[in-house]
Amino acid sequence: MLKHDPSMSGSLTPPGSSSTPASNGPTSTAPASPPQPVKPAARPQRGQLRHLLGILGPGLVTGAADDDPSGIATYSQTGAQFGYGQLWTALWMLPLVIGVQEACGRIGNITGKGLARNIKDHYSLRTLRLLMVLLVAANVINIGADIGALGGAAALIIPRVRCCGS
Repeated sequence: MLKHDPSMSGSLTPPGSSSTPASNGPTSTAPASPPQPVKPAARPQRGQLRHLLGILGPGLVTGAADDDPSGIATYSQTGAQFGYGQLWTALWMLPLVIGVQEACGRIGNITGKGLARNIKDHYSLRTLRLLMVLLVAANVINIGADIGALGGAAALIIPRVRCCGS
């Protein structure tokens, strides 16, 4: 039977043996403790990963939000028609976009609430409903533009089948 010896940093010693470190003399009867296994490096805890995703999530979604089919079709057509002539607008718009995203991120971070909840807390219910109707209308139009852009891209790849001699 082994007992725990705290002075030996977690080693186990048989009962009745000396709990002091072994000396070089012949009176030492304590066996040498085996080497302790090395624990692997700790992985990030699930809470830390969720916290990181909570911080990055909205930014990643917002950053990827403009990479939809209708946006790509629009950028392609604009680039084909005007070349680099309208690239200056990106330099003018970038500070505005950064400012809006920063303000929205800070409002959400400070209050812990989404956009609709903050509007409801600070404005009338009528204002909230109007803004939500406008948001739904914008999303429906965006989905329609995405479907149209996918159809246009498919028409470039899939040949048209002529039917009935037309």
